[in-house]
Amino acid sequence: VYNPIYQDFMGVKYLVSKEKLHGYRAVKSRGKWTVYENVDALPIAYVTDKVMDEKQYDELLFPYNQLALREYAVVAENSSKEEAARAENGFFKNPESQIVSSVRKVDAELPERISSTKNEEFVIDISKEGAALEWDAQKGQRVMFLQFHVKNLKPSRDVSVWAARTRNKLTSVKHFYYNDNTEFCYGIVLHEGQTQVPVTFGKGEYEVWGVKCYVAKLLDTDTGLCQTEFKVDKDGTKGKVVAGKVEVMKPGYFITSIPYDENFEILIDGKAVEGERVNTAFLGCRIGEGDH
Repeated sequence: VYNPIYQDFMGVKYLVSKEKLHGYRAVKSRGKWTVYENVDALPIAYVTDKVMDEKQYDELLFPYNQLALREYAVVAENSSKEEAARAENGFFKNPESQIVSSVRKVDAELPERISSTKNEEFVIDISKEGAALEWDAQKGQRVMFLQFHVKNLKPSRDVSVWAARTRNKLTSVKHFYYNDNTEFCYGIVLHEGQTQVPVTFGKGEYEVWGVKCYVAKLLDTDTGLCQTEFKVDKDGTKGKVVAGKVEVMKPGYFITSIPYDENFEILIDGKAVEGERVNTAFLGCRIGEGDH
């Protein structure tokens, strides 16, 4: 998965590839392999006071629902009227905000139906809309966001579609862990001057509909999402326990990339606090000012 929003959001710090990865810093090579560093990756856990509630988040359309995660954490209900107003007046009145210089819609022409015993190759041309995002104006990654729905006409077989190197897959209904993934989303980092993106439709029989495509530039600026980073205590972290310290300058939320489950127990300064579902699927909790 090379979607830069996903990489940052999930704290993916390093990637290993035989191919050059645009937008990442090469740190070490051996033979055909290179280790790349993602300098924008979020910590495994952090504190933030920049939040929006799920109702606000659910109103955002693609790709702004992805871009918002660079600037805000999503919580079930924002108890801070001040922060709710800031999100409403900031990101929602100006979705491009301070993290995206511009977002352009691309007229992507993709087939409405695939019926083939082999992979089918297509190309999305971004030469008009995508090239309009000038690289020299501000530094940042130029990214193509693509979304569409698939309807599998032979549900007993898998459906796979690649955009560049990123694959989305709808598993067979016979699969023990059927994923029900009928909405395919991609975030493709573009290299300088790139005007086309290859899309490969895997063999099968299925329909494609609701295509949305945009090109945006993610600016190299600190969004202020991570107020302070959680420092892991290596001695206290073992087995089923993750322990550490964090400094909180302003009351807010403790956000993790651990999938939410109601059976998790969170202790702050030895006292149990209520865990909450944050960022729609992960574990977090409210946290007060001070060293914890």
